[in-house]
Amino acid sequence: MLVFVDWSDDLARLVEVRDGLNVSWAKTEVNVYPEDYGQVASVLGFASANNLSVYPFCMGTNPVGPTVKAKIGLVFSRLNSVLEVSPENLYVSAQSGCPLTSLSAELDKRGLYLPTDYTGSMGGWASTNAVSAYSTWYGMPRELVLGAKICTGDGVLVSSGSKTTKFSSGYKVWKSLIGSLGWLGVFVELYCRVYPKPEVFVSGVGDTSLR
Repeated sequence: MLVFVDWSDDLARLVEVRDGLNVSWAKTEVNVYPEDYGQVASVLGFASANNLSVYPFCMGTNPVGPTVKAKIGLVFSRLNSVLEVSPENLYVSAQSGCPLTSLSAELDKRGLYLPTDYTGSMGGWASTNAVSAYSTWYGMPRELVLGAKICTGDGVLVSSGSKTTKFSSGYKVWKSLIGSLGWLGVFVELYCRVYPKPEVFVSGVGDTSLR
């Protein structure tokens, strides 16, 4: 049963509200499940106006840092679509709740791949700037993300960057958010560079023992 707090009725008029988390990595009083970017903006605007803390997350498979305590858990599981794949221009756009496994399956159909072995959501991958076995050659998420749609802490939706590698106007706001764990704003959509998938992947471990 959902335990209502004094502000949850007002919040429930904006978005679906459910029980909060009580797990090792996060504790929230309620969780909300936005179905579009406007609802994300409404939740963050409401939280800002009422001085309520917000914890954005999706799958919860790769938590980072100490246990988080927040009034509202902002769950991106319903914003989970792959929006566009461009084999010609080598980019993909996807919503921040899209699992990397789903994205990889779509890219694989077109002979493409996003060089990461991260298993969580797109938003989690970007907001943690997650390192992977591919990072040495292809770079971190900060180098792979070309642009994004972002919602600020006070509920303003902003587009930054582009779907191409050429970007020469405005500030690269999305780069500031990568690795910030949601403290500076949340991703709702990401545009990423992708690559033709190699026919064979080879990896190895060198002998580092002293002789």
